[in-house]
Amino acid sequence: MNLPRARFGPAAADARSLALLSLGYLATAVVPRRADAWVVTRVMSGPVLVREPWVRQIADRMRHVLEPLLPAADFHAMATAYCEMFRENQWMRWRATHGGHVPVETTVVGLQHLDAARARGRGAILWGMSFCETLVVKIGLHRAGVPLLHLSSANHGGAWPPSRLGLAILAPFYTAAETPYLTERIEIPADQTLGYMRILMDRLKANQCVSIAGDGIATRQNVTATVLGREAQFAPGAPGLAWKLGSALLPLHVVREGPLRYRIVIDEPVTVDATAEKSIFIHAAVAAFARRLEQRVLERPSDWAWYSHMVMAWVGASTPNAQPRTISSANA
Repeated sequence: MNLPRARFGPAAADARSLALLSLGYLATAVVPRRADAWVVTRVMSGPVLVREPWVRQIADRMRHVLEPLLPAADFHAMATAYCEMFRENQWMRWRATHGGHVPVETTVVGLQHLDAARARGRGAILWGMSFCETLVVKIGLHRAGVPLLHLSSANHGGAWPPSRLGLAILAPFYTAAETPYLTERIEIPADQTLGYMRILMDRLKANQCVSIAGDGIATRQNVTATVLGREAQFAPGAPGLAWKLGSALLPLHVVREGPLRYRIVIDEPVTVDATAEKSIFIHAAVAAFARRLEQRVLERPSDWAWYSHMVMAWVGASTPNAQPRTISSANA
């Protein structure tokens, strides 16, 4: 199956993302909040914005990855649901850039796992899976009374590798929507120097809750695990911190239950064995995370990030360990 390649370099992709974000900012400045539900269900999810060629592209991507495991799946229907969710998430982020109420209903399941972790006094790491919109996680946990610190790259929301436009303008614009829901954002700098690790360790020693993406782009020393029958690369930072500090390691994913309704699920912790050799533990923890990720994808394929670096690496080459191409969330 020949799937389309990304059409934009990093700077061009960031320029396009910035243009869309700016247009969305202006649109949400004009449209009153009371009309958000109507806009999301009638306009953002309508055929003008959820275009059939885009749906077919995502359906082909899903089929390429999932057909061996879900041979009877209706990939077109799943792709349509994904594209509708994608547009809905765009509207929510645009709305959030103005501050104030974001019209999304959130519930959080598994808070007892987080409470138990905090009771141990060694901090908690929410090890995130790329389902739905990361903004929803921050809104939902904030509403649930969870003081959250989040680790993100300096070009969060931009293309990879980072462009000057992405770092200077797009990323600050993109992350402004999340800031009201966070206690602190800790950044991985563009040069990927490791000073941020000391900040993370200090926060976890203070028994705080830190969210770290588990299946985002990996850095430096990747760990390989199998997901959906294919090799995937994971960053070792979260399990490494858990091993070093004794912090709880709690996988987290999001389920879309309907238009503007989301459920955030904090899973049971991955067992942290501080007596094991560090590298052995990290590989075991990543393998456990990968198994849970695979289970969640098979349960809710329409909610997973089909523009992630992991997926793009799979669909962009015949070998599972191919390097990811430049992508942007605006490529839809």
